[in-house]
Amino acid sequence: MLPSDIMKILVCPVCKTHLIYNPHRNIFICKNCRIYYPVIDGIPDLRPEAATKLPSEESEKDSSH
Repeated sequence: MLPSDIMKILVCPVCKTHLIYNPHRNIFICKNCRIYYPVIDGIPDLRPEAATKLPSEESEKDSSH
């Protein structure tokens, strides 16, 4: 897991909004773009080409928190 001070400053490389960490899936979510970035070997892969589109029900569930 990344240090909390690092997690607080991570932003989406596409739209520059803050990312939300999902510890159960080990991903960073951008609600604005409706995509997520994987964490590989403890390192967030924030390359735009590594992003995966969120299923619609997933983005709605995460936005309720």
